[in-house]
Amino acid sequence: MGASEAKVKAIPMGDSPEDRAKRYELFRGFDMNGNKYLSLAEIDKGIRDVLDLPQLFDTKPVIMRAYQAAKGKIKGTKPYSDDYVSMA
Repeated sequence: MGASEAKVKAIPMGDSPEDRAKRYELFRGFDMNGNKYLSLAEIDKGIRDVLDLPQLFDTKPVIMRAYQAAKGKIKGTKPYSDDYVSMA
């Protein structure tokens, strides 16, 4: 297994409290301005700088579709919150 594959496998995807805590820490690492919302630019930068996965960074269409799906998953409570991904 290459280094990139190991990084991808290390991304927490389960429902355990440990995986949720790890995802929250990743979210905080992506959230450059600390406003608890992620823009597409912050996600791009997080993939490159936090996850250190340049090959994933180069898959813009996939990132854009995932971003659109994630930001529409839960109805926001603030006027601008539907335009960003937030930690529910």
